Amino acid sequence: MKKTIALFKIMLDSTYGISSFKYKASKNHMEVLKFIGLMLILVVSLSPMLLGYIVYIESSYKGLQSYGAQGAVITLGVVLSSTLILILGLFYVISTFYFTSDMEHLITLPLRPAQILGAKFGVVLVSEYITELFIVLPPIIIYGIGEGAGVLYWIYALIGILIIPVIPLCIISMIAIVVMRVTNIGKKRDLYRTIGSLVVIFALMGIQFYIQNVAERGGIQKISNMLFSESGLINVIASAYPPAAWISKALIQSNGINGLVMLLFFLAASAVFLILFEYLGEKFFTGGYMGSGSVEAKRKRITDQKFVKETASKSKVMAVFWREFNILNRVPVFFINNVFIIVMVPFMFLMMYFLSPGEEMNELVNIIRAPRGIYIASLVAAGIAIFTAAANMTPSTSLSREGAQFFVSKYIPVSPHDQILGKVLHSFALISVGDLLASFTVGFIIRLPLIHLLTSFLISAAASWAIIEIGLMIDLTRPLLVWDNPQKAVKQNLNGVISMFFNALWPGLSLFATGRLISNPVFGYTLLLVLFLALDIIMYKVLMSYAQKRYADIEP
Repeated sequence: MKKTIALFKIMLDSTYGISSFKYKASKNHMEVLKFIGLMLILVVSLSPMLLGYIVYIESSYKGLQSYGAQGAVITLGVVLSSTLILILGLFYVISTFYFTSDMEHLITLPLRPAQILGAKFGVVLVSEYITELFIVLPPIIIYGIGEGAGVLYWIYALIGILIIPVIPLCIISMIAIVVMRVTNIGKKRDLYRTIGSLVVIFALMGIQFYIQNVAERGGIQKISNMLFSESGLINVIASAYPPAAWISKALIQSNGINGLVMLLFFLAASAVFLILFEYLGEKFFTGGYMGSGSVEAKRKRITDQKFVKETASKSKVMAVFWREFNILNRVPVFFINNVFIIVMVPFMFLMMYFLSPGEEMNELVNIIRAPRGIYIASLVAAGIAIFTAAANMTPSTSLSREGAQFFVSKYIPVSPHDQILGKVLHSFALISVGDLLASFTVGFIIRLPLIHLLTSFLISAAASWAIIEIGLMIDLTRPLLVWDNPQKAVKQNLNGVISMFFNALWPGLSLFATGRLISNPVFGYTLLLVLFLALDIIMYKVLMSYAQKRYADIEP
């Protein structure tokens, strides 16, 4: 245990650069101001979504209070937090466990696999606390204040916050260990791991949707129990993830013995999962790691014609374009974090569509067929596609993904203009596919006429070009080039977070204002297209001018 804790402290320091920040801050107080400014930007970027979530939780609490089921808001927060960890945490876990640069040194030290994994698990757990706090804390605080909860409630809440991510993280870690061990075969192990991980994620999402759908299709008696029994609604919400019911009941019944029993039950279940995780790690971790960083030559014969084609002079812009694809495809963590969102959003909507009762979908279609319904639905479809584009971190981590190799980009005979244009085209090639899939999936579900569907796609594509330019501007301003784990260049890169929330905000406000103020669909569509295209042109000129000046100043 002492070795695990000591290793955890070192890894935590390395992951978040704590010692480095202290040293820089002691030498230059501007580093502290930069950090504070960055945190303020992050808070401003997150605040619209966080405020919306808080308002939703508060209104849900007041609405459920009349039925005596207000405790279900806690369950909702726990289920949502755990689901995000299960769905989005797999590649973070794989990257931290297997692809950090320290592994080649750690594997040679007199440490058991379980000790290495235990320290790495702790680092991932700390990272997941950040996500969890934003989701779990609002319902806990709203319920606690609303009910005038006592001291025990807040003590149990603190314990719960510390333990809630443990079970989903153990589940996803055990899956990662098994996937890495099973797929560690042959020359194409990275491809097998990417496919295997995608299958696991989509299976988890499908199971979640299916269980929740089954739970919600109960009869009259079940609905009655749900409405008039606090525990009934908690059980329904937690049906996809039972531990959420245990910690919810521990908090709600904190003044009695039942609350203590449920808390102890929750802690015992977490301990069991930790033991299982340690056992699997001890058995399979080394077998899954060996050979993970190796690359085998293809040793493929090529014809004279193929050789001439491969060595022929190419456009500089297109050379950068294909280099970006190679960087993305070479590292599974990059590929999944930047490409997964393209298929995740359409998949989620399709799952909701196929698992929802037909009457609900027919009712939705009837609403859309009402006056202005198709127009508003088209704007909503465009908004969903634009959110998919904003959530894609390809442009906002474009320079960061190069890491220490960025010095090559500075000295190759390709101008910053051509390099940035290649990156813009690469990002647009990926994001436009996401726009197309999201627009047509939503359009199929709500049965939009083809002309409105195509218009929705064009609006989202026009907005996406500006989103890409803004994302690249952010990454140009503060590229994260020093990292020992590819996950740091994407998921732990604040550039992606800032870009996502800012780029979701301005198009969203534009769509909302258009839908509210302009009733004529043709005029509304035209205005949005003209606005977004004008922004594309302006941002393009600003981006290229900035890149020309900025490239020389960037140091890996």
